[in-house]
Amino acid sequence: MIPYVPPTFRVDNFNCPHCQIHAVQYWMQLQHNTIQGYSTTSDYWVSSCNRCRDVAIWHKGKMIYPSLKTAPLPNQDLPQEIKDDYNEARDIVERSPRAACALLRLCIEKICDEQIHGSGDLNEKIGKLVSQGLDPRIQKALDTVRVIGGEAIHSLQMDLKDDPDTAKSLFTSVNVIADWAYTQKKNVDTLYGSLPKGKKEAIEKRDNKN
Repeated sequence: MIPYVPPTFRVDNFNCPHCQIHAVQYWMQLQHNTIQGYSTTSDYWVSSCNRCRDVAIWHKGKMIYPSLKTAPLPNQDLPQEIKDDYNEARDIVERSPRAACALLRLCIEKICDEQIHGSGDLNEKIGKLVSQGLDPRIQKALDTVRVIGGEAIHSLQMDLKDDPDTAKSLFTSVNVIADWAYTQKKNVDTLYGSLPKGKKEAIEKRDNKN
């Protein structure tokens, strides 16, 4: 899988802000006519996606259309409801890192609610997952999003108002968590499902004996 490459000024390929596909980009600098009739270059550029043919408009090196999205794309195995929250965070991270962090915390709350049913807050449910043998790397990813997302809401020790870089790092953590919660399970189930019927029946018979 090609890593997500955010739209970047004068770079020949990146993930298109329209179709989201990693594609070649064509660049053109705009010109304008003076009163004297001479053409002169401006600070405006246009990039055109080789895949969808849609364009982005840049001014002094910054994309002004469409709104810039620099956070990684969501893991495609996320349930749609959680993916919607993730994408909402992705839409606003440049304008409000705090709000984006809070939404990403909501994402992992929903993931943990699927893993651990019943009452208990996010911290307690992560603790239950740890007691069940959770990979320490996933525990660290969960607690990182939990703590930073909580700070975004309460601002007790961390001020995230002007810290989009910290917010953007949480998107990667959420995707790592999604890989553990959904992608790995899907891949294992798909591979197991490809076994011959007789082999699976033998496995079930063996397990029923135990």
